[in-house]
Amino acid sequence: MSFDFSNALGSDMAIVEAGSRKLPAVGGHEARIRSIIGLGAVESSYMGVSKGFFPTIGVIFELLEEGDYEDDKVTPLVIDMTCPLQTAEGSKFNTLVRTFLKADGTQAKSLDELIGCAGVITIKHSDDGKYAQVVGIKQGGLTAILPKYLPAVKQLHEGTGAVGHVPFHEMTEKALLECNTYRHITDGMMTAKNYAGSKAEQVITTLRTKVGYETFGDRKKKKEGDVAPAAKRAVPNPALTEEQEY
Repeated sequence: MSFDFSNALGSDMAIVEAGSRKLPAVGGHEARIRSIIGLGAVESSYMGVSKGFFPTIGVIFELLEEGDYEDDKVTPLVIDMTCPLQTAEGSKFNTLVRTFLKADGTQAKSLDELIGCAGVITIKHSDDGKYAQVVGIKQGGLTAILPKYLPAVKQLHEGTGAVGHVPFHEMTEKALLECNTYRHITDGMMTAKNYAGSKAEQVITTLRTKVGYETFGDRKKKKEGDVAPAAKRAVPNPALTEEQEY
């Protein structure tokens, strides 16, 4: 897999080869990647067994189909996914790059180029119907439908909270607020092995001095003002097995 990670990682990180208040409907949705946010080197585990620490990103999708809007009929629905940067065949990241294509139908070659790429994701609701999560990425890409979205790129991205690609070592407050607070911040970024002393830690510390964000990212003290927009939009149901997820 040929992919340029040069602007994504700090010098101590290496690649290992190997949502919305209104819930989107269950099933397949055409979507565009609007933000990619570096979460640092986060531990990955399966069935309670650690697989090690991997550079990880939070991916924010903006849904594109008719009806995929908040009740104001203007604000597009969004949903997020956490994705370790593993490039092995069949990995979540590899599948994302192969199936979310640029406007000319080609694959992105960097995280910057992934911004705006379109594809199809599969969404599932929790058993209680309160939450939604991405449980699959459709194979095959979207070359045929891409052209109809080209005129809407700027319109969909302006004023929606999209931040493009923000590397972990260049963290911003706006990027933090685009994240899912608990999945990306509490259980992701703040557990990263390179979090202490990082730019991300500095920005979170500063954000916590602002009214309404004093306990930002603190699961034990969470409150309404502590929840960034993406966290309100989509919180996952219990984790699926690897076979069920992709």
